[in-house]
Amino acid sequence: MHLLHLNVHSWVGSTSQSNALAVRELIREQQPDIVSLVEVDERWGPPEVLSSVADDLGYRWYFAPAFTYGEQESAEGSFGNAILARSSLLACTSVQLSWPARLYDGTEPSEARVLALAHLRVADGTELWFGSTHMPKSDAEARSQALERLLGLVPHLGSRWAVCGDFNAPPSSLSLPDEVRAVPDAIPSYPAERPAWRNSTTVCSRLGWPLPDACSH
Repeated sequence: MHLLHLNVHSWVGSTSQSNALAVRELIREQQPDIVSLVEVDERWGPPEVLSSVADDLGYRWYFAPAFTYGEQESAEGSFGNAILARSSLLACTSVQLSWPARLYDGTEPSEARVLALAHLRVADGTELWFGSTHMPKSDAEARSQALERLLGLVPHLGSRWAVCGDFNAPPSSLSLPDEVRAVPDAIPSYPAERPAWRNSTTVCSRLGWPLPDACSH
């Protein structure tokens, strides 16, 4: 099984232009079975970038908003994680992992964090749960608490599951139980303009199930 994790940076590339085409072409090139997307910014009303990318590539999609932004009377859109899959989505849900002390005010510490979850049946008939998440970056305590909530949830997902995400911490620093594995990026991927470290993205999987192939960008 081939997994791909991408931080789409609100669909904006390093040149401040839309990166939707580049994301689409990367997915087309890699041909993953399942895609994890974080920092997905979906404006209310057209254009719907996520559905356009997924439909063009023949993937089913699920979007889990972490928070809504804009004024109370005129919300502008939602920001969160998404899952694309070639296979059937049997069920989809999301779980909140962090509760910032204040409402979203445009700063990273005020961003709520969620785990998007999809129950899938892949081509060979195997069923599994797949998750996509993005941990807090600047607040180590909030990141640790979010990871603890995630690890408290995954034992209920059965024997076959995987979570991709920007964990914003080296795999060696994550306090994981013995039955969970963490796999670092194959190559440095952060920061995007000049990648220098490979500990932003991690795949966690239950032991007893071979870890799928994974890559991140």
